[in-house]
Amino acid sequence: MKFGKMMETVTYTAFDSKGAQDKDLYGGLITENIVQAVARDLLLSGMIEAEKAGARITMTIHDEIVCEVPLDSGFGENELLQCMTKIPEWAEGMGFILGAECWEGPYYKK
Repeated sequence: MKFGKMMETVTYTAFDSKGAQDKDLYGGLITENIVQAVARDLLLSGMIEAEKAGARITMTIHDEIVCEVPLDSGFGENELLQCMTKIPEWAEGMGFILGAECWEGPYYKK
């Protein structure tokens, strides 16, 4: 019997309905986790900028934020888009191009 080259792997313990299982970590999973972490940090940066500009964030839904602002505040779609697409200092020079969409109305809708 011929076996392939021995390789060191990183393992982790996963917990699900079957109980605890040891699993091998692979490149795709590492990449997915890095991408999700960076996306979360970019979203949070936009949220912080929006709050600095006067928006009150009332909830988040996956990659969306919901804000409340007084009608006479002057804070609207353009201001929120500027906040959400501002590249944070830690990400400058990394090639990020951020895009966002906005909807303004008296109630939340999907």
